[in-house]
Amino acid sequence: MDEPQDKKQAKARAYQLFKTLFAAEPGRVFTETHTLNGKVYHGFDDEIGLQMLQAEPDLLVEKAKINVTYFDMLSKAFAHSLTNDLDIPQSVKIFMADYILNPKIKPHKKSGRPGNNDFNKTLRLALTELKSAGIPPSRNDEFSPQAIPNGTDIIMTILKDLGHEGEHHQTNLQRRYYREMKKFNSKTNR
Repeated sequence: MDEPQDKKQAKARAYQLFKTLFAAEPGRVFTETHTLNGKVYHGFDDEIGLQMLQAEPDLLVEKAKINVTYFDMLSKAFAHSLTNDLDIPQSVKIFMADYILNPKIKPHKKSGRPGNNDFNKTLRLALTELKSAGIPPSRNDEFSPQAIPNGTDIIMTILKDLGHEGEHHQTNLQRRYYREMKKFNSKTNR
């Protein structure tokens, strides 16, 4: 029996999402949106950091002292400013000099392995695409019979075809998907 066209198209789109992910420069797959002092900044994280550095350098430094995300944005903006001979505010120079002399001032990340946000977002988009075509994301979903390939089975095949199977396995993908969906839903329900 031939597979329905919508399932074939969903699989092709999922394949293309991962192909694009692996072809892209790290950190250049998805843009982000952040707010600082009521102003919205949009772009890749290094671009956002530079926008914030130019608009609110002192506030960015204060945030960077306590939040690793802002610290990373400030660091990238600082490096970009140095390499492109841009003006760097004194507060930023002092903070980054302090960091160079004492790296322990960098805020701590949450414990656990660092996530791969680009991979997780791609996984969420691919599994959502497959789900919309009637392919359940995982065997944990009540309507997924064991014999029919589910979304994570299809993603494993795609990763293998693209040579990126590596550390990924069925339960890892399922866990990442549900964690990403929870994070995504909490952001959209604000």
